Amino acid sequence: MAIQLASSSALPPSWTYDVFLSFRGEDTRFTFTDHLYEALNRNGIDTFIDRHLKRGEEISPAFLKAIEESRISINVISKNYASSRWCLDELVHILECRRSRQQIVWPVFYKVDPSHVRNQTSSFGDAFTGLECKYKDEEKILLWRRALREAANLSGYTVKEEEYEATFIDKIVTEILVKLKDGKVRNKSIDRWQAILNSYDSYDGEPYRGIQKILRKSYDTSDYALQQVFLDMSYSDIRQLKGLKNLANLTYMNLRGCKFLEKIPDLSGSPNMEYLDLHGCTNLVEVHASIGFLDKLVTLNLMGCSRLTMFAPRLRLRSLKRLYLHGCTRFESFPEIEDEMESLIHLDIQKSGIRELPSSIAYLTGLAQLLAMECENLIGISLHHLYGLQHLFGVYFNECPKLVTFGKKKTKFVEVSSSSTESQLLSNDLETSHDNCSTFALPNLCYLYLEGCNLSESDFLVPLDCWSTLTWLDLSRNNFVSLPDCINKFVNLERLNLSGCKRLRETPQALPPKLFELYLDDCTSLEKISKLPPELHVLHLINCFRLCGHGVSKLENSLLNEGSLRRSKLEVIYPGNEVPKWFNYNSNHPTTIQRIPAEYDWRRKDFIGGISFPAPLKYEGRGENFVGTSSFKIPLNLQVGDTLLGLVLSTVFVLV
Repeated sequence: MAIQLASSSALPPSWTYDVFLSFRGEDTRFTFTDHLYEALNRNGIDTFIDRHLKRGEEISPAFLKAIEESRISINVISKNYASSRWCLDELVHILECRRSRQQIVWPVFYKVDPSHVRNQTSSFGDAFTGLECKYKDEEKILLWRRALREAANLSGYTVKEEEYEATFIDKIVTEILVKLKDGKVRNKSIDRWQAILNSYDSYDGEPYRGIQKILRKSYDTSDYALQQVFLDMSYSDIRQLKGLKNLANLTYMNLRGCKFLEKIPDLSGSPNMEYLDLHGCTNLVEVHASIGFLDKLVTLNLMGCSRLTMFAPRLRLRSLKRLYLHGCTRFESFPEIEDEMESLIHLDIQKSGIRELPSSIAYLTGLAQLLAMECENLIGISLHHLYGLQHLFGVYFNECPKLVTFGKKKTKFVEVSSSSTESQLLSNDLETSHDNCSTFALPNLCYLYLEGCNLSESDFLVPLDCWSTLTWLDLSRNNFVSLPDCINKFVNLERLNLSGCKRLRETPQALPPKLFELYLDDCTSLEKISKLPPELHVLHLINCFRLCGHGVSKLENSLLNEGSLRRSKLEVIYPGNEVPKWFNYNSNHPTTIQRIPAEYDWRRKDFIGGISFPAPLKYEGRGENFVGTSSFKIPLNLQVGDTLLGLVLSTVFVLV
């Protein structure tokens, strides 16, 4: 019996953009959405994003057209998404395009529960209620409710608190790349595939069996464009790969979720391979060494191959952009890099068994992001080879307990000229290198995460040479006694996390001038804290019980300093078990009891009530006028035998 396929006379839509990003600016413009957009852009995915900080009431025709001409729409649904008429109108139009133009729609529930979106409840529902009170158009409100319910029922992504956003962004980018590739197959003529399937019997005399016969026949009868996205056997029960020795034009192989597959054979007969996905092949033990020399390979995904032990010992992959070894827990030796691989921008080795990085890692000259979280066997002595990677902007070594040090040596990189057009990068010990060497470090580093790495020294910060670029630094749960004074040279550092550094005795004399968030929770040895930067908005000091006397006095003076009132908001979790003497700062006004919103505190869900001391406040400066109130809030939910662990101080200004 011939196999029948449904056909359609409708032509597939033409797309101007690969992706349209819909988001609530005040929630995610400078964080998750910005990082997602940059990741999409780096991977060559044409993405439409609204860069304007202010929007009008109505969506312009240009925006509607951009939505209609996008192959995929991603809706980043955050806490305040439903407070924006613009966002909801965008969502309505996007879902219309899903029905009329077969647009792919993926919601990203950013720190919100999809059920709250579906039913407009909790804080998400509060945001929608506020909009509902503003606009009395019942028909429009019903349309918005239906759109939110429909979006919440779609398959998407949920980003929870305390989870690594980089992992979600990486997953989204990978799946978009797969969708864009697969789309080429779906757009081929139905009649052509019908002819291929109807000619099945003509291959009976050839040395192919079962699925291999169908795949080989399909490959032979396809034109060049179709051969670009050919072999997709994802989530099948295949155990062996055969008949792949002479597929010279094969560029795409998707074996994701093939849980019975144990070995990837010699792929040298497919020199044009661009994409190989082995994600979730949990019984895969061996990948043939030929994988290391596929010169056109762009993406190699081995995520979740937990039994992998045999892999290419050497890599010379000049086109490779993304390499995923996430969750390869039995894979211990990272391959030697034989030649410069400037195309590789994303390396993910998190939760792998890798013990050290080879010195040849210096040949990854285009590397932008290195994910190595929870590598329990990774030692720090090899990390000095990272110094000199000029494009590295994100380094994540959270929860690597054997790291101990971020590189044993300080390094210089020597650029050696040769008769060829390429240069060779050689690393030398700083103390023995020659005078004519040029010093490089990590000049474009923005994000450095070293949480829980048992680091006892912090002098590795001195030679980083990323003074103007570093914005987020996480050194929490380490063994520092102090930090170098040079930390104030990180002039654009916004977030510094030192929580759980139980040996830390004092903060540096001067903190970075643009520091926005400072976390010192559980720094149980902390006795002194320096003057707070004028831009600081968040300060957490839970369980800093040694911070007393002179340290508290300096903190109080800094908090009450008139110059610090230019902050639009200040959130402080203060240590101690009694109300400070200076707490009557603005207490001449009546005291009121109020409920502190559950989402106010990130860590202590038992903060359910409080006392508010409101006070009029005016501030004029920098050409701006602030008129508002300041308030101090104290948790009131103490039970018999409980101890007051901290005070929550909040100062809020309204810009007029």
